[in-house]
Amino acid sequence: CDYQQDADDNFDWTLQDDGEGSYYLKVETMNHIRNQRAILTSPEIVQQDTHCFSFDYYLEGSGVVTDSNGSAPLDALPTSSGRLSVYVRNGDTKTLLQPVWESAEIGASTEGWVKVQLALNPRAYQVSFEATVLQDIPGVVAVDNIVVSSAPCDSTPHFLRVGNKEVNMGQNISLQCLLWGHNGPNQRIVMQKSTGESIVPSYRKVYDDHLSVVFNFTRVSLEDSGNYRCLSQKPTQVGVSNYAKLSVREPPRPTRGPKISEPGSTSFVIQLNIDDYSGDGPIVQTILKYRPVHGLWSDVHHITNADYRLWHLKPDTEYEVAVTLVRPGIGGTGPPGPELRRKTKCGKPLQKLQNVMPTPLGSDRIQVDWDVPDFSVVQCHFYEFNVKYRVYDEDHPGGVYEEINTQQEPMATIVGLNTFTRYSIKVSLVTSGGSIETGEYVIRTGEGVPSVVPPDSFVTTFINETSIALQWAQPLSPNGVLDGYEVSYRGIRSHDPTFQAQNDNGYIQEKGDKTNLVLTGLHPGTRFAISIRAHTKAGFSNGTEIVASTDIAAPRMPQYPDPLDPTNKTITPTTIEILLKPADTNGAPITNYYIIIEEVQMVAVTDDNPAACMAEPITYEDAKRANRSAYAGAKFDPSELTQVREFVVGGESSTDGFTNPPLDPNKDYKIYVRAESGVGRDVKVNCVLVALKDDKSTAVVPPGEKDASQQEQVMLYAAVGGAVVALLIISIVIILIVVKYKSKHLHKTEVVNPFEVRMMMSEVNSPGHTLLPTNQTQEGSLDRRALMPDVVGYEHQGTWGLWGITLVSNYMEKASENGASYPAAPSTDERFALRVDDFHVHVSQMKATGGYGFREEFASFPDGPTAPWTVAEMPQNRVKNRYGNIMSYDHSRVVLEPLAGHEEEYESDYINASYVNGYKKPGMYVATQAPTVDTVNDFWLMVWQERSNIIVMVTNLVELGKRKCHKYWPDERDTYGSIQVSLSNVENMADCSIRSFVIQQTDGYDVREVKQFHFTSWPDHGVPSHPTNLLSFVRKVKAYDPQGQGPTVVHCSAGSGRTGCFMVIDMMLDMARDEEIVDIYNTVKDLRSRRVNMVQTEEQYIFIHEAVLEALLCGETSVAANELVQHYDDLITVDPQTHFAPIQEEFETLNVITPKLSEEECSVARLPRNRGSNRFMDVLPADRHLAYLVTPDPADRENNYINAVYVDSFSERNAFLLTQMPLPNTVIDIWRLIYDHNCSSIVMMNDITEHDTCRQYWPDKGSAIYGSFTVELLTKDDEVDVITRLFKLQNISRVGDGYRLVQQFQLTNWPAPQPVPYSRNSVLRVIQLITKWQSECSVNHEQGRTLVHCVAGAGRSGTFVACYNMCEQLRDEYNVDVFNIVQRLRNIRPQLVETLEQYRFCYEVGIEFADQ
Repeated sequence: CDYQQDADDNFDWTLQDDGEGSYYLKVETMNHIRNQRAILTSPEIVQQDTHCFSFDYYLEGSGVVTDSNGSAPLDALPTSSGRLSVYVRNGDTKTLLQPVWESAEIGASTEGWVKVQLALNPRAYQVSFEATVLQDIPGVVAVDNIVVSSAPCDSTPHFLRVGNKEVNMGQNISLQCLLWGHNGPNQRIVMQKSTGESIVPSYRKVYDDHLSVVFNFTRVSLEDSGNYRCLSQKPTQVGVSNYAKLSVREPPRPTRGPKISEPGSTSFVIQLNIDDYSGDGPIVQTILKYRPVHGLWSDVHHITNADYRLWHLKPDTEYEVAVTLVRPGIGGTGPPGPELRRKTKCGKPLQKLQNVMPTPLGSDRIQVDWDVPDFSVVQCHFYEFNVKYRVYDEDHPGGVYEEINTQQEPMATIVGLNTFTRYSIKVSLVTSGGSIETGEYVIRTGEGVPSVVPPDSFVTTFINETSIALQWAQPLSPNGVLDGYEVSYRGIRSHDPTFQAQNDNGYIQEKGDKTNLVLTGLHPGTRFAISIRAHTKAGFSNGTEIVASTDIAAPRMPQYPDPLDPTNKTITPTTIEILLKPADTNGAPITNYYIIIEEVQMVAVTDDNPAACMAEPITYEDAKRANRSAYAGAKFDPSELTQVREFVVGGESSTDGFTNPPLDPNKDYKIYVRAESGVGRDVKVNCVLVALKDDKSTAVVPPGEKDASQQEQVMLYAAVGGAVVALLIISIVIILIVVKYKSKHLHKTEVVNPFEVRMMMSEVNSPGHTLLPTNQTQEGSLDRRALMPDVVGYEHQGTWGLWGITLVSNYMEKASENGASYPAAPSTDERFALRVDDFHVHVSQMKATGGYGFREEFASFPDGPTAPWTVAEMPQNRVKNRYGNIMSYDHSRVVLEPLAGHEEEYESDYINASYVNGYKKPGMYVATQAPTVDTVNDFWLMVWQERSNIIVMVTNLVELGKRKCHKYWPDERDTYGSIQVSLSNVENMADCSIRSFVIQQTDGYDVREVKQFHFTSWPDHGVPSHPTNLLSFVRKVKAYDPQGQGPTVVHCSAGSGRTGCFMVIDMMLDMARDEEIVDIYNTVKDLRSRRVNMVQTEEQYIFIHEAVLEALLCGETSVAANELVQHYDDLITVDPQTHFAPIQEEFETLNVITPKLSEEECSVARLPRNRGSNRFMDVLPADRHLAYLVTPDPADRENNYINAVYVDSFSERNAFLLTQMPLPNTVIDIWRLIYDHNCSSIVMMNDITEHDTCRQYWPDKGSAIYGSFTVELLTKDDEVDVITRLFKLQNISRVGDGYRLVQQFQLTNWPAPQPVPYSRNSVLRVIQLITKWQSECSVNHEQGRTLVHCVAGAGRSGTFVACYNMCEQLRDEYNVDVFNIVQRLRNIRPQLVETLEQYRFCYEVGIEFADQ
């Protein structure tokens, strides 16, 4: 048989004749020494399937093994003289390593020939028989009847073939051996490696017909590579599998590092150098790893080219870059290749320096301070500040700037400047990547000391005895704003011998720019030194001095007795005795005294200083000659009158040439004393009347008596004065009367027209638009409680079983009791169902030619009742029908069965409700009308009777002012007939509410949980504009898996139109999933056989098709929070065949289903008067989502438009307003929007400088007025990547309404060139700040909307809202549907989340939030 003796053994097998014409092989042990062996090997055996290899063997001879001395242990057992071993090896195995079968060493000889079977399944192998001498005693090892059979062994278990496996180094892998036809769980099974090692199994599992044995390899290495086979062993039965190859692959590693060819400030162009690598291929993916030095690694997947541009880097940052290669399989990612360190370039600063504050320091220097910018603004670690300045000249603005470099010091002091001069200052932030310069700051240096008043301009313009008038010109260099002048004076000398000139001094402060002054109160005859100094806030100039003198003044006369008093003088007919008193000097020495006597016609005290006294004194004789009435009767030298003395006028004395003749008794006289003072030729005179004399008596007129002419004069004065007073009183009375009359008339004209008042109130109170009835806004708690655990005692049935049969039976019994007949079988002309793959074509065809296909198909449905409803028409039941044309058919109606003991509470067994079959589930639904006041008890009895756990409500309580449904649930707990209902939880979302109820019998203990799913976004007429929200609602209902087994109760207002839509969509989703077909037509037809007019309008019929089509296109995209990371990793993994990642296909699907707004849908935005309020004409609001303005614009009271739309959050309807950054003409409008729509938060996603039409809409400090509003900046806080500002907003025209607080959050790390923000955490930080602020506002009952804007009000704004809604959904539901969230936003504005990068960023923010 071509068996070969082995050339490398010790001896050969011998062929022995058995005496019967046959032969066998044998080895005689006594002829050889211990441990020698003989090997016989078969030729290569090739079999295609499991087969049997059998042989007979015979052993003879045994004994106790002895040592070299011939002794053995007392307990030693006899050992066979030889051992037979069988090896099965493939062509690669040259040596015998491990036998698959061996004879026993301990024991006696075999009892004759023994058959051994090997169940083999290697396709090509060799079998070797090895005889080993154990003792050199007489014995035989013999083999005979070697048979190879193509059939399996009759009793020996065999292995199924083991497949080759490949695993990446460091991973875990399991090899499974399936032993078929095993004969017991104790079968010894091992795994043999071709190199000789044996491996024990990790675990085994026994089945009826086979045994599964698993061998685990953990963290495999290259040494674990090799061929492995399964081996089962019993004394005469052996199973041997084929060798399976375990290939341990070493993940690849690049041998060369990457190379950067185009370093930029935020990107690198990287040559990956992946052609040379160590380890195993093929390369299925290239991962670029990068990180800031000492930072965390980030990965960039899906690199398909040899070069890759790496974005999102930080400027001026050193990065480590390495390439990781991936081969197929888990753990196929190799270690990073050689790392390359490279620094990004500095970027151009993104923002001008903030809070630049130039401050004058004195008159010749200015200090400029500014905030140190954050790195996110500078984009470079090494930067400098340049301060440029020049004299500001409005007429010639092109002057040359001088510069100061301050390195990195955030301040500069400019010195050597002109005093009180305006300078233009700019500050530049300079990096190697560029520079950015602030605007022009104009500031004036401080005031300096002015120059002197020009000496030639400082003059006197008038001088008298006590005053000096001064005049001057301004200093040639004021060096500031002149506050005024200081004029000081001091006496130098005086002509008055009794006056000390130095005592007359002082100063006067003259404010303003007046250039003249009169010094008063000066001493006459005095020389003064007068100085003037100009002054500013900085100080006084040097003085300019002149010398000026006051004129001398007449002597000051002493006080003489009353000339009318006769008691102080002696009067005779010819004399009058008077007292003379010395006068006081007044700026000059007294030179002479004179006694002046004047003849008068009538004595009256009318002039104390008559011309007669003041004229040059003449003698009596000269007066007679000159016929003058006055003369000097005496002259005295001052030395003669140093004290009081008497003098007799008319006493005939003579002094210094002046005679004193007697007075004429028949004449009247006035007697004066004249005093003279003089300096040089300047003489001043003063006179005083000292006595009077008349010709009537020797005494002057006594006191109390008056001359008749005097009395007449007094009476005349009194008359005139009285007339004036009377005239004044009359004028005052007339004025008062006129004023009173005018005030009454004015009061009448100020009465406001009541019609105008009503008009004003209507303008204020009426909203500018109506989007939804007010009751559709759901304001619920943001906290979501976990769903109640499943109610114990209700066994869930996953498939249609006994319960289904029971339900059908009950349904048939109830129908039979009502005398109903079942609908006839469907006719043969029914339309066929559609394959899912063909459904989109069908919908397109049906929409063609104006939707004629839908119109024709819907018209084929029967309209109106198609079966009797006699029970519903009974008189006692008519009141239970909300509408007279929508009632329950007799054959499908729900028959109420009152609870025991409560029969009297229910007058009838009728309720307007119908059984409706579901997909493969008869009686899956109950379609009913919305409960009325009369049917609430019936409704809850039906829910209890049918054991329903789900109520679906697709109507609101009131729509368009009409009552559509009675509120049939309690706020806390209430009893409805025999059923008690308790509200246990409410979850409010943007378009639906989920209420949890606990219901029980009033006299029972059985408790059930019922959930009501209330869809709040379906209009009373028509259908939703997009099916997205309703599909999400349907999925929420389907996701709830109650333990109960009753039908789902569905109702709208009538229980037909919307109810039918919900049911059909629900059933079609199941049908598409299970059978991959859709059959809307026949489903609607079947529904209408159960209840009248189910799916009531053609519009609803079309909507069902659109909803199902969208569901089929989009699929189920919700992901649990704990699976989000893996899901995203799967999404971004590139398919090696298509070179596309699933996320690209998902985003493309999103683009396909995103609606395109028509011009008609945006008609308001396209009006000519509104076009100027749109930044981009391709980003316009749809009319149905437009937020109108209410507060009038003072400049344009007709303007009520702004490019802004309402957007829902996850939990609240219309929680956001999205708008564009204000244009120059819409700055006022954004504050109108904030005020009118009660926005308490603003999220700003852009920088002011990103577009040349962007305008800042808030004051940098203090307050500013914008139209009808005052906006005041209260606080400003700078964080990394976020600036927070708090504003106080007040309507000037409605001050009584108080003010509102509005907080703005500006994200600063999303510059214009970047596709997404630098940091995910910055967006989460803004969300955290908004949530906190809204919570604070909610505590004060002031919670409002959030306004979000970017340049266009599109991509960035939508990305933020999407991230916000994702975080809400993750927090409330512990899962997230990014696709659905973005789809909902795009249904409102198609440009929201407009790039794949933004869409990916949403996922990454969700992952970050889930991690936190």
